[in-house]
Amino acid sequence: MVPSGTKVGIVGPTGAGKTTLTNLLTRLLEPTSGSIHLSSQNITTLPLTQLRSSITLIPQETTLFAGSLRFNLDPAGQYADKEMVRILEKVELIGCDLDMVVEEEGANLSHG
Repeated sequence: MVPSGTKVGIVGPTGAGKTTLTNLLTRLLEPTSGSIHLSSQNITTLPLTQLRSSITLIPQETTLFAGSLRFNLDPAGQYADKEMVRILEKVELIGCDLDMVVEEEGANLSHG
């Protein structure tokens, strides 16, 4: 059992099941046996939007989508521009335009 609010890192060698576990947690795969519970509730009974908004996954590989920087930072449109600019400043990306076009996979951006 993992206490609520805890941050957990999943590590292991290739083939250990990290991707399978991630797919199960987000219900991209449904368990064939056993169960996974979130706040004592079986995740298969939760609406997908509720489940997925309760979990944050940070993949090893970065994925950027063709579109604006704003969309890549906030694809669900939940945050005000002011808040996104504050976060960009916090990570020292000062002067970024939220309407800047990001090409597929960030082809027009430096990987540094």
